[in-house]
Amino acid sequence: MFSNELDFEQSEKLVELIYKMAQIDSQYDFDEESFVEQLKFEFNVEKIPDTGSVNDLIDYFSSKSEKIKKIVLFHVIYLIDSDQYLSENETEAFNYLTDQFELGSDIVDSAKELVKDVMDVNLRLSEYIM
Repeated sequence: MFSNELDFEQSEKLVELIYKMAQIDSQYDFDEESFVEQLKFEFNVEKIPDTGSVNDLIDYFSSKSEKIKKIVLFHVIYLIDSDQYLSENETEAFNYLTDQFELGSDIVDSAKELVKDVMDVNLRLSEYIM
């Protein structure tokens, strides 16, 4: 969906961030793994790099444009909502991200609504083709 908006380094770091966020609660479940695999395909990332911690990756994106930050925010929220379980570590990482990105609560709330809408459409599509 956003692969044309990120350069290759940003794409790799986004996939790495999402992968590490998925494992931050020690519960790398099917939905999270599927989302990571989908991102790898979308962003043409064959192997997930290991360039830093979750906070290092958030810091990397915090210096990028607002557009890039919104893309990262959307994907992080999608991942967090994918398994419908919010751990303390995920909450801490998400709070760190929103603090570092300085996007404002209105943008964060809009991203949450968009993620919910996309998930609803995906569910409806799955039900339709079944």
